[in-house]
This record gives sequence, C-alpha cells and structure tokens, in this order.
Amino acid sequence: MSSTFFGLHIAGSGLNAANANINTTANNASNVNTEGYSRQVVNVSESSSLRAYTRYGSVSTGVSTDSVTRERDQYYNQKYWQNQSDYGYSSQKQYYMNQIEQYFTDSASNPGFSTVFAKMFNALDSLKSNSGDISTRTSFISTSKELCSYFNQTSSNLQSLQTAVNDDIKTYVDKINSISQKISVLNSKINVVETGYGHPTANELRDEREKLLDELSTIVSVDTNEVKLKDTRSVEEHKKNKNVEEVWNGATEFTVKVNGQTLVDGDKYNAITVSTRENRYNQSDVEGLYDVVWKKDGTSFPVWGDNQRGILRGLFEIRDGNDLENMKGTASLFYPQTYTLSNNTTAQADGTEDPASGNIFTNDATKAGQLVRDPYGNLVQNLKNTTNTFIKMTLPSGGMAADELSLPSNGTVLVNNHYYDYSGFTAQTDDNGKIISVVFELEHKIPSSQVGHIAGNTMTVGSSVDFKGIPYYQKQMNTFVRSLSRAFNKIQKKGQDADGKAGQALFVANDRSMDREGNFSLEADNSDSTYIDSEYYEYERAEGEITRQTAGTGTTAIYKDANGNEVDEYGYRLRTVKDAGGNDVKERIPVYEYEYQTNPDGSIKYDNKKDSKGNIVYDRLGNPVQVPAKKENPNYDPKSSDPVKADKYLLKTDSNGNPLQKVNSSRETTHAIGLSYDTNTGNVTYYGGVIRDTDDTYYRLTAANFSISSEMENDPNKLSTTINKAYDENLNLGQDAYDLMSQMAKLQSNVALYRGGTADKFLERIYADVSVDTQECKTFTENYKTIQQAVDKQRQSVSGVDYDEEALNLMKYQQAYNLSAKVISTLTEMYDRLILNTGV
Repeated sequence: MSSTFFGLHIAGSGLNAANANINTTANNASNVNTEGYSRQVVNVSESSSLRAYTRYGSVSTGVSTDSVTRERDQYYNQKYWQNQSDYGYSSQKQYYMNQIEQYFTDSASNPGFSTVFAKMFNALDSLKSNSGDISTRTSFISTSKELCSYFNQTSSNLQSLQTAVNDDIKTYVDKINSISQKISVLNSKINVVETGYGHPTANELRDEREKLLDELSTIVSVDTNEVKLKDTRSVEEHKKNKNVEEVWNGATEFTVKVNGQTLVDGDKYNAITVSTRENRYNQSDVEGLYDVVWKKDGTSFPVWGDNQRGILRGLFEIRDGNDLENMKGTASLFYPQTYTLSNNTTAQADGTEDPASGNIFTNDATKAGQLVRDPYGNLVQNLKNTTNTFIKMTLPSGGMAADELSLPSNGTVLVNNHYYDYSGFTAQTDDNGKIISVVFELEHKIPSSQVGHIAGNTMTVGSSVDFKGIPYYQKQMNTFVRSLSRAFNKIQKKGQDADGKAGQALFVANDRSMDREGNFSLEADNSDSTYIDSEYYEYERAEGEITRQTAGTGTTAIYKDANGNEVDEYGYRLRTVKDAGGNDVKERIPVYEYEYQTNPDGSIKYDNKKDSKGNIVYDRLGNPVQVPAKKENPNYDPKSSDPVKADKYLLKTDSNGNPLQKVNSSRETTHAIGLSYDTNTGNVTYYGGVIRDTDDTYYRLTAANFSISSEMENDPNKLSTTINKAYDENLNLGQDAYDLMSQMAKLQSNVALYRGGTADKFLERIYADVSVDTQECKTFTENYKTIQQAVDKQRQSVSGVDYDEEALNLMKYQQAYNLSAKVISTLTEMYDRLILNTGV
C-alpha cells in the first residue's frame, strides 16, 4: 500500500514537468529570431508504477521528465545541405561570369571590339583613296594599335580576374579549415555533455554544429554521419554472452566527408592547404595558381569529384575552365636519333623507330614515310638515346589548327596517372598546317618502373574542365589575333612600302620572354629566314639521294643528287651563271611559271613527269606521276642567254618580257620545306613542319602581347599599300597605289578567319558563349534559391519557433502547473485535517 503522503510526490512530479515545459517555452520564445536555433521540447513519460499489495495491484507514481531535446529532421538537413552546395556553385559562377560578360560588352559608353574593329577598317578605307599621305597612313596604324590595345586590356582584365579567383580559392580553403576545426571542437564538447549523468542532449551545441554545416555545405558538398558509441565493457560481455545487452555510453562519433574523404572525424579534423603550381596549365594562365591538397600527405583534395559542387568547385571552373579543349592524345616514348657522319662527328635528327624493321622514319611531315638520312643521303644508324626524357603525343585524326595551340612553354603532362613536367615542346604539323603530334622534352628522366606504362595510354596536358572559364576566352582571343595577324601580315609581306622596300609584318608579338618583338621569323646566322612564310619563290630540288663529292683542300664542298646534278647542301639544284664581272658563279635554278596545253574543253592537259635525264618518274605504287603538259617554245634557242628563249617550253612573262618565277605553294603554311646542316657541329635541323616553344612563330602571339610593329609605328611609310614590284609585273605602281588595301579590306567581312566565320563576327561568337553561360548560371542560381527557400521552409516547419504555438503552449503549461499546484493545495488541506483535527 502506498504512503499516506504519496499524493504530494505525484503532484510534485506534475509541478516539475509543467515547470520544465514553461522554462523550455520561455527559451523557445526568447530565441524566436535566433539564426540556427531549433525549437526545444520536454520529453515526458509516465513514471514507473509501484507494486501495491491491494486489490488494484499497483500505484501510479506521476510523470517523469526525461529530457529536453531539439526538433530537427535530418532528412531536411541533408536536402538543405545538398541544395546549398548547388546554390553556392552556381551563384559563384554567376558572379564572375557577369564580370566576364562586362569585359566583352560593346556600347557607346564602353566601346568594345565591334566599334574598334570597324574604326580600323574605316581608316583602311580612307587609306585606299590616299595611300601616299603620311597622315592617312598614321591614322590607320593608330586605329590598328587601338585594336591591339583592346585585346591587351581584355586579356589583362581576364588575368586580373583569374588572380582574384585564385585568391578566393585560398580564402575559402582557410574558411574550410576554420569551420572543420570548430566542428571537431564542438564534437568533443557535445560528447562531454552527453556522456554525463542521464545523457542529456547538448541542444545548443548541436545547433551550433549544424549552423556551421550550413555554411560549410555552401563551400563544398559534404556527407555527414553520426554513430552512437557503446560502452566497451558491455560490448566485450555481449561477445561472451548474447543475452547481455550492449549499452550506449552517451558518446557519438560524428564524421564529415567530402567525396568519400574524411574532413572531420570526431574531435579531429584533416586540414587542407593550397599548393602553388610549378607550371601553368594553359598558355595565358597567370603564374602561381593554386591546387588544393591535404596538408598531411599532399594528395589532391577532391575538388573534381563527380558529385562535388559548392563555391570552391565553382571558383575552379571559372579559373581553369577550358571547355575540355586541353590537348589530348596517345602517348609513346620518343628518342631523338643519334648517328655518325662520315667525318666521325655525330648529329641528331628527329625520328621514330619502326619496331618491325628497326629503321628510323623522319618526323618531317613533308617527307612522311621516308627514312632519316644525313645530308649525304646515308641512312641514319640506329643508335638510341635511351635517357627516357621525351614523350610523344599523337593527336586524334584531323589534328589541331596551329593557331589554336595553347600549350604553355613549360608545363605538365599526365600519362597513366603519373605527372611529368616538361621544359619545352616541338609540335609537328602536316601539309595543311594542322598539328598532328607533339614531342615533350621532360625535365626529369622517366623512372624505369614507369617506362613500360607509357606507350598506348591517353596523354593530356593540364586539366580538362567542362566549362567555358577564363582560359577558354583567353584561347579564343589568342586564336583570333593569330588568324587576323597571319592574314594581314601575309598581304603586307608580299608588298612594298612607300620607299619601294620589301614589306614586313604589321602585327607582331611584343614578347618579353624573347626580349624583342616577334615578327614571326626564325633567327639564324644573324639574319631572319622566314619560318612560317618560308621562301617566296620555288627553286628546283634535288632528285634522289644527295652525296658529298670529295673536294680538294681549301675548296668548297660539292654535292650532287642521284642523277649527277649539282646541288647545294640544302638540296636545291644549282646552275652556273655570269656575275656582273663576267665571272662564273653558282645560283639556285628558279622554277618558272609555264604556259600549259589545254584540252578542247579548256581544261589543262596532263602528261608524265620526267626527271632531268628524261626518265619517267613513278610514285611509290609504281604509277607514273602526272604533271600539267607544258607548251613548246616556238622561239627555243638553247644557246640564247635570254632565259625565255633558252627554255624548251613556253614561259609566262610580265609586260616587260621577263619570266615569272613560280611562287612557293608552301608559303604561309607551317609544314616543312627543307633542312639545314651545320658543317662545324654536324647538327641537322629540319626547319618548317614544326612549331617549337622557343621559335619566333605565331604560337608566341597572344592577346596579351598583340602589338603593332614598332618600326611601322615610328615610320608609317613602312606600311605596304601595293604589291612588291619584285613579285609582280606592276612595275609602274607608285606609293599611291592601293591594290593591297583592297585585299586587306576583304578581311573585315569577306574572308573566313575565326570559327568558320568572318572577322567582324568575332564578338558575336564570343558574346554568345558568355551570355549563354551567364544566363544558365543565373537560371540555376534562381532555381536553387527557390529550392533553398522551399526546403528551409519545410525545415523550419519542424525546427522553427512559432509565436502562436508557443503562446498556446505557455497557456497550456501554465494551466498544468496551476492544476498540479491545486492538487498540492488540496492535499495540504487534507493533511491538515488529518493531523490537526483528528483526535485519538
């Protein structure tokens, strides 16, 4: 039977429960506007009943106030954190894309490309009508310089933006570390509280931790997990006896992971840091870009995880986005071939060994399929340079346009999950100027354990980022200025200036790394021999192998081809002519333009090609080589000193009767045109056909160094307006002639120069890219903001504090408190009556 005064205990438990609810309601009301606060509730239950030896068997003991916990739904937490990552990712990209869009805006208040470009061609149109006027020439050069300045400034703006984004990456890395550290500290504090007597819930600490996770999830995508830890002794006893229950000790292990890698583990966290790249990934990147790595071992932080989003990922895409246009191909080991010359000196040539035959085939595109030979026609000996410091990348079929080359001069390649730093490269082109392969010279020897895992694997330079970020727009500008410069310079170089001198490049590369202006010529022997433009005229080439004839001491060496024709060391046929003093001198034999026979339908008639001995020339398949059939010369006189009469076939002539020399069809392409041989060192160099990072080619021209020739800027008379009299029969054209101006004017809107379209459409294509991506980022940002609000509303419906609900609760618990107090008051009166008014 229960105690007489047991009712006071029961009423007291009700009073305590009501008091706890009132205090909790007061706490909720006080934090109604506190960010991150979760509404708290008092958890009560019936107290365990007592056994009473009466008819009713047991006695209720009142109410048990068990705990005060938060109202939180982890499902909504996870949904919110996932959306926060998406929101941070898209909003950060939108912020920077708005700035990039502004750089390409063309308006009255902010003149852009279209305005400046049209202004330059308007000045060019004025120059056509008065090409001899120095002020008109100056005006055109000035507007051309404005175009250069536009690209220089835009490139500089993008580089400054890239630097700012890079700084932001470091800022957010520091913020991740700060948040992670705070979470680990909170984990420890939560366990201290919750392992105490009764295992109370650390509500406020848990709220603080989830508020930090709200912030962290905006920066990176996170996965969280919390596991209850069991008492060690109970676990051991449970192993011995399954009837013994494992007991929770109040502690939990809370982890935060990023793409499966642990960031926070209980009271510890793994710090991350930034690592400065030693090499650039793209030609126009700024120096000192960061990668994010784990501080403990330097391995990569999973920024590029498949499911990774957040501000950090967005920053990397803006900074490194190249629309997957980084160079990719198939890797193979490459050995520069060393061979011995007849004078016992050694030389090197670029070649690739055929595994089947052991022969070494040249990499010179114009000699595809031919064996490497020395200048005397001897086969190169197969002596490998086995230092393993070269890797060759073969590009997919179709290659890459030379003007799109965006490799840094020194960088990093990835093959089979191994990174190799390179100090230089040589890109090989085909007959159409398309890059088909690149040989990288590595800074360090490939480890022997990795040599066998190179060939046949995919090889990439830099990183592939599926977004049009800063590197993408830098590359587009570089490609455009190269195409435009190449077209302008081609016209300028075939012209003559106001003083009748040969034309020169208008647009040049103000390349500080070369410590001079790059005008796209390859320096050799203290003179510029044109690299991309090659020789203007064609000369007869050697037939078959070249052999060096024994010469007397102190005499010049003599070279002959397979048919006994005398040639120079570069493979050009020679003839003997008289100089001004009547002395015999050797000169290359020009290739002239001929009049060709025609068929009845007007088409050119073809015949079998013959060598200098009259023998038919066959191709590798045994078929006769077909060439246009020349007309017979009706005035043929083999003894005549006049080349027109001395030729068996009818030559084309200018208005003065001089023969027209054939223009080199390889001009303005990048494929090989020959080789040079250094008799002192024995080095053989194939020129043309390659783009080296150190050569003065259009590769070195970028939007950042796009400039006007300083010579032309200082002296506008250097500008070519008419074709060079040495190249054409327009011998009477003066400095007022403007035939070249008409050709340059077509470059505005009549010649395809960029992405299959004309130059004046450059801004339209770039702005279309920018605006589409900016609008996409804006749309996603708005969508994720809407989702954020919806999910947060659902989350707040569970954990948020509601004014009306708390007001009702306050009234409810006040009534409960009053009721319990009334019970105590009633019992007090009963006990007073019992004790004071009951007599014995």
